[in-house]
Amino acid sequence: MKTLKHVTHRPYPFDIVRKQRVEFALYQKGIRSIRTLANNINLNYKAVTAVVNGTRQSAKTEKKIADFLGADKDYLFPKRDKYTLQQQAIAQGLITEEEAVFRNEYKAFANLDEVSGF
Repeated sequence: MKTLKHVTHRPYPFDIVRKQRVEFALYQKGIRSIRTLANNINLNYKAVTAVVNGTRQSAKTEKKIADFLGADKDYLFPKRDKYTLQQQAIAQGLITEEEAVFRNEYKAFANLDEVSGF
């Protein structure tokens, strides 16, 4: 049996909105690269890149980036619910629509078991 990929765990799907918002804020601040940002906030370049791209979640790193750029954290890094993550994963070819439907049906079935006491 094929193992399903869980999009609610790392690595998360790429998020173009986050990346564009951070890059625009960098541009406004006169910073040309994510590497320069990482050096300025004393964090690992790969970790900062993953957070900016949305493939990793870290509230601490998001806060450091937002504070350094003088921008609202919730604007730079919009929250993504499970449905949004799933749709992004489908669009990027990380999972198929059939896998997504199966996962949703399985979760609904599992919740019925919890409610009925089986």
